[in-house]
Amino acid sequence: MIEENNFTEEDVYEITHSINIYFSDNTSESIRIEYDSDFIDAVANIELGISKFFSFEDSNYEIHFISTENIGLIDIPLYLYKEQLQQFFDNE
Repeated sequence: MIEENNFTEEDVYEITHSINIYFSDNTSESIRIEYDSDFIDAVANIELGISKFFSFEDSNYEIHFISTENIGLIDIPLYLYKEQLQQFFDNE
C-alpha cells in the first residue's frame, strides 16, 4: 500500500500519529500526537466520568483543552491507540 500510493516517510508518520476530532458544530481538527502523549489518560478520565474536559498535549507541546460537550467523535488510528493503551497499563 505504501509503495502503491507513493507515501513518503512523513505521510506514514502523519497517518499513524494523527487524531481527528469532529466537533458538534460540524467542524474538525487533525492533531498530531506522540506515543508518550497523555492522550489516553484524557480518554480514560472521560470514560470514567472523572473529567468533562478533554485535555492533552500535542507533538508541538501545545495543550488542547476541549469540553466533551463540543466533541462529536474522536478518530484515532488503532495502532496509536494500542501503543497508548499499553503505555497506560505499563505505568499503572
